[in-house]
Amino acid sequence: MLQRVNNVKYLGVMLDESITWSDQMSYLSKKLSRCAGIFSKLRYYVNKEVLIKIYHSLFNSHLQYAILCWGSANLTHLNKLQVLQNRAIRNISKAPRFFRLDNIYLNYRILKVKDLYNLEVCKFMHKHHNKSLPNCFNSFFSISQQRATRSSSNLNYNTPFYRSNKGQRSIKFYGPKIWNSIPLPVRNLSFIDIKKQYKNLILSKY
Repeated sequence: MLQRVNNVKYLGVMLDESITWSDQMSYLSKKLSRCAGIFSKLRYYVNKEVLIKIYHSLFNSHLQYAILCWGSANLTHLNKLQVLQNRAIRNISKAPRFFRLDNIYLNYRILKVKDLYNLEVCKFMHKHHNKSLPNCFNSFFSISQQRATRSSSNLNYNTPFYRSNKGQRSIKFYGPKIWNSIPLPVRNLSFIDIKKQYKNLILSKY
């Protein structure tokens, strides 16, 4: 007999009945908070290079897992994760409490929460554009006919109209928005190269 519940854990991701990702944010925040606290102790015993490796294995692995799904959560939820990420980076770098961290993110080549999501969306759109996603995603996006060029790689995608903030955070809206913002030469790169180049583009704005 099936029973209705408010939330369920599936493949390590908390799903709530309204898909607000609030339960996932709470679940993830607890994990990240513990990880961020570890660096406040480790920084006295190991150098920054080792701390960054530990960051990627402990903190970033949790932060990046399934971010393509929950990364569309409300900005209020994402900001809570950003505070925890800042705490971890501040502990690693031993930066003062109110010190701006942008240069540190740049020097460590670490992406902030929202930019991690943007990178995953870029990778998703690249796979879609090169027809390497499952067939169920074929109808998610449509090519804009307003700008015809010789190469289909240079075409933009239509951005559907949504009134609600939730609709504008959906992959059907946000995916074309990200893809259309990527410079044309970058779109034509291989999957491995576009990951590197798009990350460089993001970091250049820090």
